[in-house]
Amino acid sequence: MTSDRIFGLDFLRFLAIMLVVVGHGLTLMPSFPEIKIFFRIFDFIGVELFFVLSGFLIGTIFLKTFSCQSSVSDLVYFWKRRWWRTLPNYYLFVLINFIGFSFLKDEFSFDWRYLFFLQNLIGPHSGFFSVSWSLTVEEWFYLSVPLVFIVGLRVFKSRAIAIWSTVGLVTVASLMARYQYVVGFDATWNNEIRQVAVLRLDSLIYGVAAAWLWLNHKEFLTRYKMHFFVLGVCFLGAGIVIRNDPEINQTHWMLLLLFPILSVGISCWLPVLAAWRSSIEGEGALARSIRNISVWSYSLYLVHVPAMEGFSIFVLPKILDNYFLQLCAFLIWIFLAIFASSLIYRFFEKPIMDMRDGVPDDSLIKSVLGGRRG
Repeated sequence: MTSDRIFGLDFLRFLAIMLVVVGHGLTLMPSFPEIKIFFRIFDFIGVELFFVLSGFLIGTIFLKTFSCQSSVSDLVYFWKRRWWRTLPNYYLFVLINFIGFSFLKDEFSFDWRYLFFLQNLIGPHSGFFSVSWSLTVEEWFYLSVPLVFIVGLRVFKSRAIAIWSTVGLVTVASLMARYQYVVGFDATWNNEIRQVAVLRLDSLIYGVAAAWLWLNHKEFLTRYKMHFFVLGVCFLGAGIVIRNDPEINQTHWMLLLLFPILSVGISCWLPVLAAWRSSIEGEGALARSIRNISVWSYSLYLVHVPAMEGFSIFVLPKILDNYFLQLCAFLIWIFLAIFASSLIYRFFEKPIMDMRDGVPDDSLIKSVLGGRRG
């Protein structure tokens, strides 16, 4: 039996979430500074993988769905499906973080901007619900880019011109915004650029461009998929070298181009991964684990930091001088975070998605999207 899911994309999502989890979790092992220095790039690369993959998947959906006849109601239906998928988990963890900060942080006051994905729209956020910065980037992308694409369809009456106009507009606008930010504020690459939503929308648009190429030139991309994969490795390697060299990554040109270099590299992997399918029947435990963690990845992304904060406050102070116990705490934390994410998915996330797919709607989009998950 063949799964409707594409195993290669599940693997990329699995790789992304585990890089993020391991990269963040190294704070639980202060006695291993060499390991932390070596793997400090993990969480950075993991989030960039998520951005490109999200662009590819969402781009595939709206490229297959929207046409020159699409109406505002079709766009609203697209947004509704995205919001059913992303908002319930998000607001659940806004509440969880609010409760935790209220009990554990002195003089904590809640920032209402977190309710509307405004916390890092035009500047760095406060640190409350730290991983939410990337969700802000994605939500504003989901809101703006399909709208630009539909306007392009109406104006140009051509899907190709509409999508490449959208890609060009988002890319140029993001580069110009980053340039103004770098020059005007003497910004650094991480909190002041990497985590500001209006500066990062192009990180997903490369995935959309890859989706259009895959849908329209699948045979060519499949034939040369390994060539593109090697090219992607070169781009990604160059991005990692730039990121790890402070003398390079703080120059204006690298602050401007670091993220596109990584995004293009990851996009070059997509032909290999999109063509990598697998049969569920006879799959081993490793493949099933990769699929499961991929499915739980959104919940795992949200839950792993609160779990880590709990370990940092209640466990880490007691084992600061014990290397072995720090390693054990790190491994136990990963297991508990994955286990918690499976429960959240089963009892909260999936029931809500099932409700979403059961909502009656007569729009054009339902005929294309009906029965999809995620």
